[in-house]
Formats: sequence, structure tokens, C-alpha cells
Amino acid sequence: MVRSSRGFNSRDGKTATSKIACDVKNSLLGPKGATHQFGAQKGLSSEDRVAVENEMNKMVQKLGEYFSDAEKNSSEEGSGAAGGIGYGLGLVYDVSMVPGFDLIRTWFTLDQKIKNSEIVITGEGRFDQTSIGGKGPFELIRQADQYHKEAYVFAGSIEDESKALCEEQFSNVEIHEFGDRQLDLEENFARAEEFFVRKLREILHR
Repeated sequence: MVRSSRGFNSRDGKTATSKIACDVKNSLLGPKGATHQFGAQKGLSSEDRVAVENEMNKMVQKLGEYFSDAEKNSSEEGSGAAGGIGYGLGLVYDVSMVPGFDLIRTWFTLDQKIKNSEIVITGEGRFDQTSIGGKGPFELIRQADQYHKEAYVFAGSIEDESKALCEEQFSNVEIHEFGDRQLDLEENFARAEEFFVRKLREILHR
């Protein structure tokens, strides 16, 4: 999630300080950058990711002709959020990154809602190492654990290592994959609602 608030023009040519709500710390480029961390989630093969990364590097070099901090910003935490929107906004705005979940938590009084709940259900498209770096579902189950609430994460696909790590860390959490690993990504997308409802019924009707 990235959300920005617009400001007024300042003397340095950028707008006044804007806050960007960001739920990941990934940079734009590199092994932990937007392409290599999120490309596989979107269906890019390893060869495609290398090609896209090369094009991203070319883009940064080109932007460097117009923005003096283009290269520096590409390695900053959060610049790879939402496929690089954090990076782009950082070139034209004087920005500061703030944890997105903290804002959501305040806006929707999540602490009180979790306290009053019997169970907590959340989910995302893919639950992997990027999820435990500050994304909403991970932070939500962390809150649920603090209040000793049962929490369930439903994800289209799951990285087994991240699942094991979370279930070891949080005793009241279960993480369930509802996609079918034997099917390709396109068919999983097409039947996502069917698979999700089936898994939800399976778990909650136990």
C-alpha cells in the first residue's frame, strides 16, 4: 500500500514534505528490490525478472538526467513499494516513509476491534518473506497474538518457510493456502473465488 498527501511547491522545486504510507521496506533495484521480490508473484519467470531489472536500471539512469537523486533514491527503503511508486513519488515530492499498518490501525481502531473479536481472519495473494517485512496481514496476526485471539491467514499461495516461521512465532495463528499448486497461475486467478470459498468452509466448519 502506498498513500501520499500532496503539499505546496517549495524553493527546491519539490513539493512540501509529504508522507507515504508504505508496508514494505524493499528498494527499487537489487536482489531485494521490486522486480526480484515481487516479480515472481506476478508471474515473471527468472529470465523475465533479469530482463525487467535491466530495463529498470536503464530507467533510473535516464531519470538521472533530470533528477539529481534518481540513483540514490533507487536504493532507499520503500522505494520499491507498489512496483516502484514509492520511488517515483520520491523524485517529485519531498517525502518521508511511514508504516502503512500504523495508519490503518489508527483509522479503523483495530486494537479495540481485535479485543472485541472471537477470531481474526485476514489474507493476501501470496504469503512469503515480503509479508513478514511489515505488510498488513502479518502485522494483523501479530496484533491478534498480543490479545490472545485465534487468527487465520488465507493466501492464494504460500512460501512454506515463511508459514513455518510465523506459526512457530505465533501460537494462535494458522496460515492456509487456497490455491492449487498443480494448476498454472492463470487458472488459479480465474478460479480464485471458488478455491477461497472452499478452503474457508473447510477450515471454519471443522
